[in-house]
Amino acid sequence: VVYVHLIGACKGCASSGTTLKYGLERQLKIDIHPEITIINLNGGADEFAKL
Repeated sequence: VVYVHLIGACKGCASSGTTLKYGLERQLKIDIHPEITIINLNGGADEFAKL
């Protein structure tokens, strides 16, 4: 599992979920492991601290 927190213009973009799923996650599955999953932490550092 990979946790990410988007910042800047990507943070509020409606296409960010698609970018994560079909861009970043797809490439990580190819480069690292086919069962990898990306979880977007919309709450930022506070949400990450709860993990």
